Amino acid sequence: GLVRAAILVPWAIPTVVSAKMWGLIFDADGVMNKVIGQQVLWLADGPQSQWAIIIADVWKTAPFIGLLTLAGLQTIPAEVYEAAKVDGASAWQQFTRITLPNALPSIGVTALVAFLMGYTEFAIGWLFIERSANMTLAMSLWGMLTFGSLPWSQLAALALMMSVPVIIIFLVLQRALFDKLTFGEMKA
Repeated sequence: GLVRAAILVPWAIPTVVSAKMWGLIFDADGVMNKVIGQQVLWLADGPQSQWAIIIADVWKTAPFIGLLTLAGLQTIPAEVYEAAKVDGASAWQQFTRITLPNALPSIGVTALVAFLMGYTEFAIGWLFIERSANMTLAMSLWGMLTFGSLPWSQLAALALMMSVPVIIIFLVLQRALFDKLTFGEMKA
């Protein structure tokens, strides 16, 4: 109860507050530079700004992804594990033959949600590196729209192109995971 609620705190913090907090951590005089013992300009252009965004985004979204995964694991009935123990199954056999096959659908959905959350991330990158060459895709589209650098037709084409990876990942997950299911059981 309490531990699970405490783990969710990073996800519950508003994104702007989280981004500002991580901005202070990654500042030139921030905690991160003190921890690693060298001066790195985390919020400047370059690969270090991408790592700063990734770290902040993972910190914010990992609790929600963990919660989704836990919910999927809790749907597996305890009786199945008890029967496997009675039949002499080892812990590895229980994992590979019970846990993994039954958790695959929820892992697939969780992977899709995690991809979508990262793919469309806007606020953390915007509050970190403003108008940098290392913008996320969503930030780039917003910048093109706001500053009028592209006509609407090209922006619409870019937005459509952004949806292609999402559709591909969804179709792969649907074929790989969900077609094998019949009422919660894996087909042989």
